[in-house]
Amino acid sequence: MGLGISAFINQNNNDFLKEYSECNLQIGFCKKNDFDFARKNHLAQKLKEWEVKVISTHLPIDLDFKNLDEVRDFTVATHQEFLEDNAVLTIHPKRKIDLDYSGFNIMLENLPANLIIAIENFPYKRKKTLRTPLDIVEVCTKYSHFSMNFDLAHLQYYNLWLDDKILPHLLKYTRIIHLSNKSGGKTHIPIKKEVLTLKDS
Repeated sequence: MGLGISAFINQNNNDFLKEYSECNLQIGFCKKNDFDFARKNHLAQKLKEWEVKVISTHLPIDLDFKNLDEVRDFTVATHQEFLEDNAVLTIHPKRKIDLDYSGFNIMLENLPANLIIAIENFPYKRKKTLRTPLDIVEVCTKYSHFSMNFDLAHLQYYNLWLDDKILPHLLKYTRIIHLSNKSGGKTHIPIKKEVLTLKDS
């Protein structure tokens, strides 16, 4: 897919995206209202005019994953509005989903056949499911629609997950990697361009 920039947008900051002309971009929405605002104000058309290529989107974080019908509806709407073929859409399931995965059958109904849904990892919490990379890999092995959004800022126990025996297994199921900085307990701090060298391959 190549390198890109991740940006969350809201009702006040849509226009800053024009700065990313000719860039690959993942756009995200903190709230459902932010997505509704973007659609009503024709953000998708503006991005094309600004020559910003959207390669991935991040569903609103305030979606309730106990209501999987709503999640599926937002998935379809986001794909139709912003994404092209073979795109990746990230979900952030903060609510518990039972480990029998029966709910994912609801999500998969009427989805575009070529859409890949990347589940973002969270820090481990006792009695919470679908948070660690291995939880997500278990879903990926059962449903071809799913992959992982491997967010390094959400990792605990770096020595475990980035071990040279475990990491290659995780990367088999990874479509997106979120790189960001951490400092003073804060996460998702932008990485300064001058301290990072990456090659697009």
